[in-house]
Amino acid sequence: MSAPLVSVITPMRDGGAFIAAAIASVQAQQMAAWEHLVVDDGSVDDGPERVRVAAAEDARIRLLQPGGPRGPAAARNSAIEAARGRYIAFLDCDDLWAPAKLASQIGAMQAEGAAFSWTGYDIADTQGRVIRTQRVPVGGGVGALLDRKLVIGCLTAVYDREMLGRMYMSRDDPPEDFCLWLDVLARCAAEGRPVLGIDRSLAIYRRHAAGRSARKGRAAAAYWRACRHHADLSFPRAARHFLNYAGRSLWVRLRRNRD
Repeated sequence: MSAPLVSVITPMRDGGAFIAAAIASVQAQQMAAWEHLVVDDGSVDDGPERVRVAAAEDARIRLLQPGGPRGPAAARNSAIEAARGRYIAFLDCDDLWAPAKLASQIGAMQAEGAAFSWTGYDIADTQGRVIRTQRVPVGGGVGALLDRKLVIGCLTAVYDREMLGRMYMSRDDPPEDFCLWLDVLARCAAEGRPVLGIDRSLAIYRRHAAGRSARKGRAAAAYWRACRHHADLSFPRAARHFLNYAGRSLWVRLRRNRD
């Protein structure tokens, strides 16, 4: 029996400095049944040309140019709409996968009958030096995600389109990936479908130093909007989750500084 096809979704805007390495990390996968959909979101650098060169050499790579810039959520949604695979996986243009990522994750999902999964990942600087490893629980739901007891890196998430259909990222409720995980986890719980975390580092998230403090503030504001508007929580419930989220974030930061 042939392996199921995985559609790898990569939005790109001015990612010419990184996209070749991201594509190479997909090509290095131990599992060969994939297609890589790179969506150009209005790039003005040489990123699209680099993708064209890769696609000319490997027919599994496709460059989509729906027009833009429209933002990463719209770019990802364009690729989700065009995807042919049973599984939908996400990889940003400046991140990387370990060679065993797809084989390990898809194999585990099939063994457990899981509709959605995520893995651990390394956080590195742009030179590839690992700063720390993000570990993940083997299970979890909406409450754990809201309280940040469950962290799902976009570069590790995979969902089963055969089980869940095409599920899209919200363009109205940032953070769009976080809101999608809320939707997927809620649906899996409602339909009794298993979800699975793999506590093994199978990807590398490359952190850019510029603007980190500003991003933390934006992340907190976006998290609050996700609780109140996307998850449609009452003010008291949203406040409780926000305090848990903020407290856990502070504890994690203090622990890292101590270490």
